[in-house]
Amino acid sequence: MPVIPKLKPCNDDRWKTAWKPMTFGEALDSWAERAPEKECLVDGASRISYREMRERVHRLAAYLLSIGIRKGDAVLYRMGNTENFIYGFLGLVQIGACPIMLRPGNRAEEARELAEQTSPTLLVTMDRHLGEDAEGFIRHVQDTCPTVRHILRESEIEVICQDRSLKLEDHEHEPPGVDDRSHFLLSGGTTGTPKIVAVQPTVLLYAAACYADRGSNTPDDRCLVVIPASHNFTMCVDIFATFVSGGTVVMCNEASPVEILRLVGEEKITHLTPVPALARLCIEFRREYDGDDISHLRYISEGGAEVTADLVRDGREVLGCQTMNCYGMTEGFYGSTYLDDDDEMICQGLNQGVMPGYVLRVVDTDGNEVPIGELGEFQFKGAIRFPEYHDNPEATAEALTEDGFYRTGDLGFITEDGYVAVRGRVKDQINRGGESVMPEAVESDMRKHPLVTDCVALGAPDETLGQRIVAFVIPSSDALDRLQLLGDLRNMNISEHHIPDDVVFVNAFPQTPSQKIDRKALLSSFQERQ
Repeated sequence: MPVIPKLKPCNDDRWKTAWKPMTFGEALDSWAERAPEKECLVDGASRISYREMRERVHRLAAYLLSIGIRKGDAVLYRMGNTENFIYGFLGLVQIGACPIMLRPGNRAEEARELAEQTSPTLLVTMDRHLGEDAEGFIRHVQDTCPTVRHILRESEIEVICQDRSLKLEDHEHEPPGVDDRSHFLLSGGTTGTPKIVAVQPTVLLYAAACYADRGSNTPDDRCLVVIPASHNFTMCVDIFATFVSGGTVVMCNEASPVEILRLVGEEKITHLTPVPALARLCIEFRREYDGDDISHLRYISEGGAEVTADLVRDGREVLGCQTMNCYGMTEGFYGSTYLDDDDEMICQGLNQGVMPGYVLRVVDTDGNEVPIGELGEFQFKGAIRFPEYHDNPEATAEALTEDGFYRTGDLGFITEDGYVAVRGRVKDQINRGGESVMPEAVESDMRKHPLVTDCVALGAPDETLGQRIVAFVIPSSDALDRLQLLGDLRNMNISEHHIPDDVVFVNAFPQTPSQKIDRKALLSSFQERQ
């Protein structure tokens, strides 16, 4: 039988129970009225109060109305981790325009393909992006997206937001409703065109309120935004969970360990959300340099890849904080561990959905439900599950079962209380000589070697074995070589099933636009070498 999770109350459920259905504009008004002079947003030397944020958002909304942007208009939205990301997003949804949340890594051709599906009237974009011709991106959009009538650069947003002559009340417009779509999120898209999911403001704001409770957030909390702000995970767990609870959001423009730990110290950061690979780099840097005062750090939220036991322990020992193990997806499952969960649960990755109403199950390859605790494909449904992919009925039909469950494609198990543990992707299992090997198990064992900073394991085609295990390793010492590593692993009594057939030493892992490890790019690079 499917399982309905039994949620634990946390933080007295103060933000969850205080929440009510509202648009982003109504939420912004409520935050500004609650604590108008409270610092809410920091970006370098810029320090903005809730009142000032509302004023800037209203000025930008007035400008957008003045150039003809209206409720229902789709907008290509490609911004980095700056305060202008917040003003731009809130300014658009204030008037009911619908931003398509591109990430900085999304390129011009992806923008064109998304434009074909959504017919955007406006492009909002950065003036510059490392390693890219930003003006070339704009020209490509202008040349290939005929519906785009206006271009709005970040430098122009800065000017508009400070123009006191712009007043929202001077422009008549139809305001958005709580049940209208507020923005589009991208799902998948490491290859091919990403699928598009429409989001309602009630879903994101309620998820944010639930995450604020799960993290025991208060108005004294200060969150550092590290991974791309346009990611649904960042918007829920970091930005809007902080605004809901009356805290302060600090933007990090450079996702390096040096800059992250500097800001954690200088801004008295209480929580942040790095992906596991970035968390490992911060831990390694902190081991070498402990000059920043990071004593205010309460917890880090991690997701997007496996959060291993050693990472949880190192977070506590080196960074002095708890780890909140998060799991979720654009299609509607939002989950995490609790701050008071014991180490065993956190290290196993057992987490619960943060919102009530989920129904969970795990099925085998034939779609038959498996017993509690057994591995299979994790599926869910509930009031917050997405209804469909935008303008893509084929993908929608493939994603949903006949009885309404979403096929996550994640391999995992559930407990009787509705905790979920994910062990990788169903399709990522390595079939080596008839043995099914989980990449996460190989990676976990490889990280036990003292000279291995991080590892990604993949299955590569092999004529004899079917698939061979390839380990991409970031070493902590140039002295480490393949034979030494393999010999050491065997001496450490690592399971022979988890000893890789090939080892490739790398300095870093390639990333997708959402800063997840690009496993397909790694496998492609290995095959090109053969």
